[in-house]
Amino acid sequence: MLHTDIDYVSFRLDAVKAMSAVLYLLYRDVPTPTSPLSLKIQEKKERNAAIRQRFYEGESLTELAHAYSISEQRVHQIVYGYS
Repeated sequence: MLHTDIDYVSFRLDAVKAMSAVLYLLYRDVPTPTSPLSLKIQEKKERNAAIRQRFYEGESLTELAHAYSISEQRVHQIVYGYS
């Protein structure tokens, strides 16, 4: 049962403000990266481009999924723009 004398909206806003302040204090001296911290992002972009190219050249979703060791659903997402 909810207490009627507590303003839950302002309580949540105060909690969000507190979390924001803590995160600011923790990360204020950490510079924002100008490029991805991992090369995996670029590798996946290149892989996805290769998958699209091979699909447009006639390979099936099943063949591509097997070649890249990913699911057919993931190949479908890559080919049809859900990546």
